[in-house]
Amino acid sequence: ECSGSFKSSFFGAHEFSHATKARLFYTKDERPDFLVFASANAAEKQKLNVLVLGSGGREHALCKAIRRSQKCQELFCIPGNAGISEDATCVSDVSPTDSEAVSTFCKEKSVDLVVIGPEAPLVVGVADVLREDDVLVFGPSKRAAQLE
Repeated sequence: ECSGSFKSSFFGAHEFSHATKARLFYTKDERPDFLVFASANAAEKQKLNVLVLGSGGREHALCKAIRRSQKCQELFCIPGNAGISEDATCVSDVSPTDSEAVSTFCKEKSVDLVVIGPEAPLVVGVADVLREDDVLVFGPSKRAAQLE
């Protein structure tokens, strides 16, 4: 059985059990949907604009899963690839390791959630800059990423 608690500056304090985890992370058709949990804690929006950073197989799988979510309005990927472009709008003129450029893109496109796949953007602190700009980020801080 899964149970316990965690505290996050973005998600707040939560108690969870196996049943709660299932309710938060799975849709009615049993597909994984972490956007259900993220949207309950993001702005009052019904649907989220999501940005995935990266261009590999992991990011492709993330984009496919996020696109299935009923909570996903727009999906972007920096830089993405040909396969990812089937599910997301790929943006090749922004570097995923350029914190300021990624932050500016998020503001311009009203991005609610950023999912960072590769290590390079994490190590240079992209997640930290986005959090300072009040963007919900799935990925560790620069300091935590350097432990890896």
